[in-house]
Amino acid sequence: MQKSPSAKLPHRIYKYRDWDRSFNRNLLTQCELYFSSPADFNDPFDSRLRVRYDKLSDGELEQLLYQRFQGGNPTAGHEEGVAAANRAFQKIRDKEALEIIHRGEYEANCGFLGVFSASLERDNILMWSHYAQSHSGFVVGMDTSLLFEDVPCTIAEVSYQDEYPILLPEPQPQLAVMDLMRVFNTKSSLWAYEREIRLCKAAGANKTLSFRPEVIKEVILGCKISPQHRSEVLAAAAGLPSVQLYETRVNDEAFALDIVPLLF
Repeated sequence: MQKSPSAKLPHRIYKYRDWDRSFNRNLLTQCELYFSSPADFNDPFDSRLRVRYDKLSDGELEQLLYQRFQGGNPTAGHEEGVAAANRAFQKIRDKEALEIIHRGEYEANCGFLGVFSASLERDNILMWSHYAQSHSGFVVGMDTSLLFEDVPCTIAEVSYQDEYPILLPEPQPQLAVMDLMRVFNTKSSLWAYEREIRLCKAAGANKTLSFRPEVIKEVILGCKISPQHRSEVLAAAAGLPSVQLYETRVNDEAFALDIVPLLF
């Protein structure tokens, strides 16, 4: 599940943070990424795409379940495989039993895959409002290529749409890598304003990983940041070897933020 950033992906990604919580400050002060479990996401639909067994006919489902059993039990006989496939078929066609299967798949994925969410934009008014303490926090801009060198992972843009993508079952019980990425990187179009990009780490749920200070290229102060937090953020950024410092200002003529270099 690890690949280098695609040439289509941006050179830089941005994380919106508030300064009040030490957990959020660690991105800047400790050069740490925290990979959340999808179970902690604020969107109840996020990462809950289900394998659509209902899209298969009875014959197709029986054949699929037989192939799964034989793949995991290569020495089993034909009759044993048919019996096992029939038991699995009855369970999947039972609505309550299928719900238990779906719940187990979701919980297994949440305990396995860690996700770090960032944005492609640094001047998104709503992102500043929702994730940077109503413009009183800060944003960290990171070099994607350097970050991948320190934290190998899958990096992909989130896809936004109104309907669930159809995820059909495969002969192997575990989802293929690309299907799993569709589960974790597809969201409702209502979230499209975030322009989210996700770093997904196998066996990374609820884990913290470190990176070199050189990864951080930008630190941007919110237009409503307090004087105390401003001083503390700048003090933390002072030790970074290749960072550029900015602040946001409310544009005088449009609903927009201006990103202005800090001059000392």
